[in-house]
Amino acid sequence: MRDSRWAWFCAIVASWTLSACATNMHSDRQSVAIFTNPPDSNVLIDDVIHLQAPGAVTLSRKANHLAKIDKVSYVPTTIAIERT
Repeated sequence: MRDSRWAWFCAIVASWTLSACATNMHSDRQSVAIFTNPPDSNVLIDDVIHLQAPGAVTLSRKANHLAKIDKVSYVPTTIAIERT
């Protein structure tokens, strides 16, 4: 009887742990690394998030995003970050 309870306890803990892992792997946000050439460019994502590349941002997976990249003496550019 005791072995049966221990087996059920292990099964419940394992299923809880694995489901938490799946939730973390499939969340609605993702970290995205931003690299530019030339480095140290200013990046504006969705007119809200400001950073200097290289860097990382956490973006929603539910929408596409727009990154505007600018540096003095270089032509500004805009790049779409599309969800997949």
